[in-house]
Amino acid sequence: MSVLLFCLTAMLLILEGTLFLRIAFPRLERAISLALGYPIAALLNALLFFAIDASGLRWNAGTIGMGHALLVGMLVVWLWMGQRNREDRSECFSGQAPRASMPAPRGITIFSGISWSSFQWIVVALCMISLTATFFVASTHALILPSSYIDTVSNWNLRSRAMLSAGTLLTEGVVKPQYPILLHALQIVFMLPLRGWHDTAANAATFLLSLSSFLALFLLVRRDHGAFIALVMITALTSVPLVTVHLGQGFGDIHLIQYFLLSAFLLERGIRLEDCASLALSAMLVIASAWTKLEGFYEGIGFWFLLWLGSSMIERRKIPWQVLPLFLFALPWPLFVKLHHMLLSPHNRGFEFHFSAIPLGFFYMGTEGSFGIAWYIIPFCLVILFTLRFLKILPRLPIPLLWGLLAMVFAFVIFFCTGEVSGLYNQESFHRVLLAPLLLLIEGGVIAFVEIFTNVADTTPPSS
Repeated sequence: MSVLLFCLTAMLLILEGTLFLRIAFPRLERAISLALGYPIAALLNALLFFAIDASGLRWNAGTIGMGHALLVGMLVVWLWMGQRNREDRSECFSGQAPRASMPAPRGITIFSGISWSSFQWIVVALCMISLTATFFVASTHALILPSSYIDTVSNWNLRSRAMLSAGTLLTEGVVKPQYPILLHALQIVFMLPLRGWHDTAANAATFLLSLSSFLALFLLVRRDHGAFIALVMITALTSVPLVTVHLGQGFGDIHLIQYFLLSAFLLERGIRLEDCASLALSAMLVIASAWTKLEGFYEGIGFWFLLWLGSSMIERRKIPWQVLPLFLFALPWPLFVKLHHMLLSPHNRGFEFHFSAIPLGFFYMGTEGSFGIAWYIIPFCLVILFTLRFLKILPRLPIPLLWGLLAMVFAFVIFFCTGEVSGLYNQESFHRVLLAPLLLLIEGGVIAFVEIFTNVADTTPPSS
């Protein structure tokens, strides 16, 4: 019975998110809409929980159930009316730019005796082995083994459980009450039909968010660059050892990063193809990151605006200002935090430069096994990419790569120039904060090498 109720709740959320995407982005592929349905529904669910609390009502099965029923009803009516008046829909939110795909290199010999086709199948086999191992470890830790991570016990699940018992937002008696509620609301909405707290259901709710986010990223990359590149990118992202640990649930960082990855890819596409629909969807996903963790306001929305405006002005492209009203949905939480006299950061630290932390930080980046060999490969790849950009072989630096560099500088400032250096010395938070820039750099690096290959393929004359 508990499994059935969980599945019905998940189907309801996926339905809500998919309906919303079909209404707002009718030309978005159905498979992508279905995969993005759950991540978008998590945002809608958080907004619903906040609105119910702001209206003075308690979170219980009745109010939340009625809220979701009303939301689904409105979406169905909106979809029906939209189909009758499709010609009046705004081009920004319904238009879909032509897909940009990478030409398949046929007949190319990679190594002696190994064709491109054979090389692809070898890589695909290795990727499938890596993804299978990652999924097995993550799923067993999320669904079978007990929640034993310190961040689960002391923060995320504990806050969700306390709010479920209280039936309302809590600003006292919980750790870091200024943290947004997307993950808490997502876990609570699954608990209400079960009439009590279940660790397995709570972890399964967030594990489904991880799976759907990576699936959506795979489909988005496949649409533009093909299934092979999409598989390589997802494998490169999930093969980082610390990612496998976080996919076991218990940390909020992995969901923040997943929204970053989706938003950065769509922002890159929107700017490159001047596709307003991709920009609008990217904006919604970065707003979801701001409802996931406070870092989503700084590393998410802040960097999104910087890259969006900067790229538009440098390339002298028209700025689609109609996307801006979407960011009003990011304002309720910081206003709530300020009205309750809480800090917009869980860390109240002064500025103080710590020289001794610099070599220790770079040492930890390459050791302890958290990042595998990633921090040995990434600098080498960055040197290649910046060199090729200087030689104009790489037309432009992808947005995820620039986003990752900004996030890395931001992380270094936090740990080298503030009291957060304690999180480096005791290794409490340094590795997971560095995970966001690392994965963004990996995503941007894959896109950049694809762009290089495409550019070379387009400019190389055919052999006689």
